Amino acid sequence: MLLQYPTMMTPITMDELADRFQNLQIREKPNSCNLPVEIIEVVIQNTDIVSRGTLRKVSKTLRELVDRQEPFCDLRVLKINTKYVVMNY
Repeated sequence: MLLQYPTMMTPITMDELADRFQNLQIREKPNSCNLPVEIIEVVIQNTDIVSRGTLRKVSKTLRELVDRQEPFCDLRVLKINTKYVVMNY
């Protein structure tokens, strides 16, 4: 059974997302903090489980955005030993 996590954002189409991105005016050096939340959510949706774990460590905002996404895991094998954990995905 997959758990569905509620998202705060209403779904938008890729065309709407492209329009928002084109209309974005950045006055500072570009960085991920200047991107619209919808674009960051699309990036998160297209990352693997290890990358999501890394993104969670970047900032509180990214941690919240990663945690809001539906869990993604195409885990085939998980071996747990007293000295290590092996994940094959």
